[in-house]
Amino acid sequence: MKTLFNRSLSLSATIFLLVVGLEFMPLQAHAVPGEGILYGTSPNELITLNRATGAGTVIGLIDPIIDGFGFPGFAIDTQTGWGFAGCGGGCDQMWNVDLDTGMGTLLGSLNGGVVASGLDFRADGILFASLNMVSDGGSGGDHLATINTLTGEATVIGPFGNCPDLCTIDGIEAIAFDARGNLWGSLRISPLSAGTPGLYLIDQNTGEATFVAPIVDDAGSPVPRGGVVSIQFACDGTLYGGTAPDEGNAGGFLVTINPDSGIFSFVGGVSATGGGALGGLAFERACVSNVPTLSELGLISIAVVLGLFSLFILLRKKARTTST
Repeated sequence: MKTLFNRSLSLSATIFLLVVGLEFMPLQAHAVPGEGILYGTSPNELITLNRATGAGTVIGLIDPIIDGFGFPGFAIDTQTGWGFAGCGGGCDQMWNVDLDTGMGTLLGSLNGGVVASGLDFRADGILFASLNMVSDGGSGGDHLATINTLTGEATVIGPFGNCPDLCTIDGIEAIAFDARGNLWGSLRISPLSAGTPGLYLIDQNTGEATFVAPIVDDAGSPVPRGGVVSIQFACDGTLYGGTAPDEGNAGGFLVTINPDSGIFSFVGGVSATGGGALGGLAFERACVSNVPTLSELGLISIAVVLGLFSLFILLRKKARTTST
């Protein structure tokens, strides 16, 4: 009996050491922000952006027929490698975008004549959107929604502010998730917008938006080129933004924004779009980090160890009973 005890204990210890030494494998954990190539829309073209100079390189037209509307909303499903774009100017369509050619394929309608002003994927793969449902025609996003990536249909979550007729928060043109899963929004001033321009945190269950900080430079001056209409977090925590044009000022400038203070800085001095709006921003791939975790074989090994240990205890109790 003692030999059986020793063998059980020795086997348990050996398997345990194997589990600790061999079975802890790195997990590729995907976070919401991204890395690699930074893509944008300009306004009907898919472009890539140089994060050192702010310059843009055209990949191709998303769709030539929608040239007058543009694509203010853009996001990338990093699991499939497909882009998703929402067209503006009263167009309620969702499109798939080939990242290699820029060519778009009509996915479907959002339903109800709404416009997807901003798009971003959450860590669980759900596509969120800032929808322009009230005062359509340049006011910007006023409701939070999710988008069915197979049909393009929108499911409304709720308004950013109070919307009895006109909304108290209207003009959130961009949304982006940070590494902690918080959803951020950027509101810019336009003739039909409402609310304080700047950064907002958005409740993902209700759509309610809470003002965080104005987007201003070190001197306290706001973005002088039509406001920030696209945002996206990088893996290192940098929040990038893209500007829109206004009367007398070109847009399409890449900026970085401090999410705590709202202070922005221009990346280089050139427009990535030739003066048009930098309507959407998205990275080609999600962040990857090594997290210690157990492989499937490791979990099985632990189960075996626990079983053998339980057997050892039972045999020990039986031996004590027999000896008495």
